[in-house]
Amino acid sequence: MVSSETPLIGNSIFKAISYSTKIEKQEKAIAMLQKLKLKFAEDDLENLQFKIEDGGKNLSSGQRILLQFARAFLTRKSIILLDEPFNYLDQESIKIIVTELNLLKKKRNIIIATSFIPEMLEVDNIVYI
Repeated sequence: MVSSETPLIGNSIFKAISYSTKIEKQEKAIAMLQKLKLKFAEDDLENLQFKIEDGGKNLSSGQRILLQFARAFLTRKSIILLDEPFNYLDQESIKIIVTELNLLKKKRNIIIATSFIPEMLEVDNIVYI
């Protein structure tokens, strides 16, 4: 799930996006952070080890949302729930996320509750409430 209401679980970037401490998962985590253009430290391993305080309170709202996307993309769950996922993101980040969502929709069910649908986002159904 990606939502501004959901805290990040784990005391480091790596644990928060992979729910793991296994070294073999680091490469995919690094690649995902690079894809999302998230940088907290100078090198890739320091980036993964960057400390998260109290659910992510030491990060901006946009960084927290992007880390939640990283987690959703890495965990390979069959359903991804997104609650106002584009809030707090700049246009470049939205473009990156939408590109990834468009690729993933062939493999996963993606449900989005939003008041803003980016033009590039490929959707199958829209339900207005």
